[in-house]
Amino acid sequence: MRFRLERFIKNVNVRYFLAFVLVALVFIGMFSYASPLYYFDYSPDINCFFTVGKGMMHGLVPYKDVFEQKGPYVYLLYGLAYLISHYSIIGITIVEIISLATSMFLVFKAAHLYINKPTAAILALITPFFLMFQEYFTYGGLVEEFVFPMILSAVYLTFKACNDHFMISKGNWLIQGFLVGVVFLSKYTLLGTWIAFYIIFAVVYLYHRQFNSLFKMAIASGIGFLLSVVPWGIYFLVTNSFKAFYDVYFVSNMTVYNTSVGGGILTKIAGPFAIFSEFLIDKPQLFVLGAIPLALFVVFNKGISKVLFLCMMFVSAFFAVYSYTPDTLYVYYQLAFMPYVVITLVILVAKLLRHQHFKLPRERLVPMFIGMALLMLFFTMGVNDNFQKSKLFPDNNEETLDMNDKQTAQQKFGKIMREESKGTPTLLNYGYLDLGMYTVSGALPTQYYFQINNIPYDKNPKIVRSQNKAVQDKAVQWIVVKTNQADSIKTYFGKHGSTRPASKTLLENYRVVSTHEQKAPNNRKSTYWLLKRR
Repeated sequence: MRFRLERFIKNVNVRYFLAFVLVALVFIGMFSYASPLYYFDYSPDINCFFTVGKGMMHGLVPYKDVFEQKGPYVYLLYGLAYLISHYSIIGITIVEIISLATSMFLVFKAAHLYINKPTAAILALITPFFLMFQEYFTYGGLVEEFVFPMILSAVYLTFKACNDHFMISKGNWLIQGFLVGVVFLSKYTLLGTWIAFYIIFAVVYLYHRQFNSLFKMAIASGIGFLLSVVPWGIYFLVTNSFKAFYDVYFVSNMTVYNTSVGGGILTKIAGPFAIFSEFLIDKPQLFVLGAIPLALFVVFNKGISKVLFLCMMFVSAFFAVYSYTPDTLYVYYQLAFMPYVVITLVILVAKLLRHQHFKLPRERLVPMFIGMALLMLFFTMGVNDNFQKSKLFPDNNEETLDMNDKQTAQQKFGKIMREESKGTPTLLNYGYLDLGMYTVSGALPTQYYFQINNIPYDKNPKIVRSQNKAVQDKAVQWIVVKTNQADSIKTYFGKHGSTRPASKTLLENYRVVSTHEQKAPNNRKSTYWLLKRR
């Protein structure tokens, strides 16, 4: 056993991967809000995932017992994070570190197709810079971040196959099929890469009459897909929740959640490409490191690999933001574009260095690796200022607007609820997205609509009506509300004014126990209100 472990550690690729893990540890620690360096992860999406995942670990069934619209793999991931830490999202940093390290390793493997390993390893260190571009990365922990290395795996395999006469092993097809299932049951709009990937290879195999390769692709990928999808089908059938899963994850997402599907077919087709174009040219960093390398890649790269890569990139970009327009888009969706920006730049530089016969000597690898990692950390600070809101800057006003009350609203309210409810509070996040109070209090969602989702009132009035009924019936012990700092709870109307609650009923049935002022995720000054059942 010891001999095998020594051989494993001595493997060159393993050593590179472990080095990337160390780099990822630093970057995730510095820029992800799930890191212990931060007071709290304020992201509504992340806390929502954690709430549903926690519920799963306690027997609640997504879509049937609680309403949320991401795929089950997302909730499973956050449910496992809950097992690591019950009252914080720190457990998700492990997944983030592995995800970033895997992304760097795949970029390294792609660069190694054209240049030696030491140089490829140095080039791979640019990956965190693009992944953590603040406007798209925001707080970290989103589905796009975890799919990042999956997209890179398909792109790398495409370039590798082009160098190997389109030969791909059964094992690789099995992995890709499995990843398709994972993405399909996480966020299916991110499947564009694989839609193009499989269509292209099917056409190539048919054109060259490589029917054995086509058969191998279909069987191995199909098995991988079933391995990742069938267990969930069994789960939903056993829990009698398959219809709820279908109605929420597919029907609701396609017909209710996406509110920007107006316009004709040309608008729907042109919109995503306009968004992708704006993404590449809107910011000087991405224009220099993304748009220009892409243009050079198109001009100077020869062979079928260029065609395949461009097809995958544009189909991926199309589906990632399909039917949206630039003014209605959730900006973090565009993080799905970044794997293509990274790989374009790295392969272009690798080919340029090969043309110049440059090879980094192995004896210079360690100092160059450390120097490049530090340089990229420095550059990433220029495109992501999250670290300025961490514990490294204790007076940054991120946790409170009252410097005499050094704690977040979540920490303050969570402690009150846990102590007064003896660890088993019931809670309603009233009129807003998940504010993280379920996370810190340990409360499980007892209401199907435990938060107000980003769905217009007229698209699903049940959400608001259900929450109002819970208030009227005094169905939960605690209610949490967030208002603008200058607003009174007596005139509270919830997110976008959509809840239309009878504030008189709210204050008749619940009394204000505590308040706390701090910045909201959009940097607006907000007041958090904790109310207890009378």
